Amino acid sequence: MSSRRCLLLTSLLAIALHFWGISGSILPAQDGLKFIATAKAFQHDLWIDVIRGSDRHPLYPGLIALAEPPIRGLIGPGPEAWRIAAQVVSAAAYLGILVVIHGLTRTLFDRAVANLAVFLFVLLPIPAEVGRDTLADMLGLLCFSGSLSLAARALKTGSTRLWLVSGLVVGVGYLARPDAALAVLSPMMLLSATIVRRCIERARSESIDLQREFGRLARYGGAACLIIGTYALIKGEVTEKLALRSTVALGPSSRTTLVRSAPHPLPAWIDREGLDFSAKEETGRVRFAGKPIRASGRLIHEWIEGLGWIFAPFAFWGFVSSGRREGSAAGRRLILLQMLLMAAAVIPAASRLGYLSGRHALGLVVLSMPFAAAAMHGWASGVPARRGFSTRTGRALAFAGLSGLFALGVTVQLKGMHPSRAGHRAAGEWLLAHANAGDAVLDTRGWAAFVRGGPSYDYWHVRQALTDARLRYVVVESEELEASTPRAATLRHILERSGKRMVEFSDVDEGDSAGSVLVYRFAAPIRSEEGDR
Repeated sequence: MSSRRCLLLTSLLAIALHFWGISGSILPAQDGLKFIATAKAFQHDLWIDVIRGSDRHPLYPGLIALAEPPIRGLIGPGPEAWRIAAQVVSAAAYLGILVVIHGLTRTLFDRAVANLAVFLFVLLPIPAEVGRDTLADMLGLLCFSGSLSLAARALKTGSTRLWLVSGLVVGVGYLARPDAALAVLSPMMLLSATIVRRCIERARSESIDLQREFGRLARYGGAACLIIGTYALIKGEVTEKLALRSTVALGPSSRTTLVRSAPHPLPAWIDREGLDFSAKEETGRVRFAGKPIRASGRLIHEWIEGLGWIFAPFAFWGFVSSGRREGSAAGRRLILLQMLLMAAAVIPAASRLGYLSGRHALGLVVLSMPFAAAAMHGWASGVPARRGFSTRTGRALAFAGLSGLFALGVTVQLKGMHPSRAGHRAAGEWLLAHANAGDAVLDTRGWAAFVRGGPSYDYWHVRQALTDARLRYVVVESEELEASTPRAATLRHILERSGKRMVEFSDVDEGDSAGSVLVYRFAAPIRSEEGDR
């Protein structure tokens, strides 16, 4: 089968799986709500004001704003159009990553390995799940891996133009996610090492010209800095992302030190000692603050899990044996160096923040696929000869193995990995039917307010909500009230004093256990009690 036909068929498989996943989801990811809110602002406000006022990098929400009108024309206006638009943008980036993996693997190895690499990647559940979620990860990952693929190709061909385009792609990726800029690490180091080596050679021979090497470095770094610098000039700072600021010691964002000219003091009936207005509980996270060894172990675990466990041993063997295979040895060094530098950047940040998720290992997963596919292809090609099987039998065994992997990967993805959040959707529909147009809603998770539309607050802005005379409803999960934490005690205190339970909807939480979503009618006390005067 030709390389293009294989890539096309694999892409069609990915499209079918994403269509199934998008049709089965009913609400965006919680972080996706912020991207959608920024996208809505892009449609109504000046883009420069939106960029300056948002805590999200602008490329992903900007593309959502462009994708929403045609989808709105197909299914009508409303939250569904925004959710699907965000998922379509993410899924399109996932399909772009398939093309990047194919091109990168062809550069590092050959076409047969490239065909296998994209097929194996489509079967991985975690990248596929993130690929159809309402998050900027896939778009940033597309630019991150695309720039490295171009850099590997430039090393192989010596093209100065490819270095320029690779630098531009790094800059564009930074507009999606700031950690996409990590792609500059290994190319800059290799280009700098080449210049140093040339300088040493020139000291021995005057005939060596350094202009070409300096030109590559200048074009690559200058292209990336041009876009990143323009964004920083508009924004007023390089990034607000805490993990990146912590890693490079930028200190807190200017937003965290902003002094409000009109502060939001709490009402007298609620203001007391010991209140905790944390935006969300952190009990479900794995904590390892100040423990780099545990952070390293967690990163390895997330990398193995991202590779579906099955492909991790092949990836490791591909790293070890890559020097004996045909293809671009310089490109393989580039990718392996990049993976080491990424780990060296991620582990200190994770150790400092005490948190690391599978999304942080996706870059390592994508860069591992060429090596995993090369090892698997070499192993499958060598087994029949070692066992004395005929060529026909060897092909039949390879087909059977790939069919088994296909069945396993597709089954896991069709099963789905996200809870439905049906209770939050039902609460939003109830608010849509019962709340007045001007009533404000405080929603601790944000999903019900997203479905309902209209004025609302998330729990990051709870103080503003409690001082808003329009606040009429509070939406909260039962688990948030039942927890033995200061945050839960604060929520109970507020709702006991000012809330009346109106309706309860059953839901499914992240642990797939039964929970509920509660809607309270909010009415601030007219008179303070004696203890609050």
